[in-house]
Amino acid sequence: LSDSTIFRLTNRIGGNAKENISNEVVCRQQINELIGPDNRCYGQMDGTMIHIRKEGWKEVKLARDFRSDDIVDKGKRQGIEQSIYAAVLGNKEEFEHHLLRLLPPGIDTQTELVFNTDGAVWIRQMIESHYPRATSILDIYHLLEHIGKYVVQNYSEEVRKDRMKHWKELLLHQGGVELYKEISATRTKSKLALKEKKNLLSYLESNKGRTDYPAYKEKNYYIGSGAIESAHRHV
Repeated sequence: LSDSTIFRLTNRIGGNAKENISNEVVCRQQINELIGPDNRCYGQMDGTMIHIRKEGWKEVKLARDFRSDDIVDKGKRQGIEQSIYAAVLGNKEEFEHHLLRLLPPGIDTQTELVFNTDGAVWIRQMIESHYPRATSILDIYHLLEHIGKYVVQNYSEEVRKDRMKHWKELLLHQGGVELYKEISATRTKSKLALKEKKNLLSYLESNKGRTDYPAYKEKNYYIGSGAIESAHRHV
């Protein structure tokens, strides 16, 4: 196929898709399916970089929403049967407009709304502004990644695995506040280790209200944002 043929086909299909997605009736029907007194609604947001020919790297902001009923067990892991997406190749304001169509303000008063995010400031501000009653959870794997950076800089290879295991267990059973206290009390052996320690403590401090993992596990909440990470690859 020639470049021009591909261009015409993708433009035509994209135009039709945009028209369908913009249909308020369809959008409202999808939103109503998310809302329900017996359903928990999950929202996940993130940005990813894509390379556009002749334009370079640009960020796509993506939201993924699904119900607790859509989560199914698939052997050793869980899967999500269906989701509703909003994706924008643009700025925060454009993304916010589409997000508010997907999850209208006030939805957190009609159903239990839970957000799993990586702690990015722009996402945190958006949630606090439009969904003050929602439960916001810091993705535990992003937090473990920050812990790992500190462990690598401050501990020998012989003890790193045990140190990571201990702090992960502390997170799951006592939460981020207790982890903050324990990290604060550790001694650093280099400037690089001190830098990573400060970065980790800052990350914990700015997300301290989103790390009560024992409470989240008790309520059977998702505590990871893997669903949005995988969505980057296929959306």
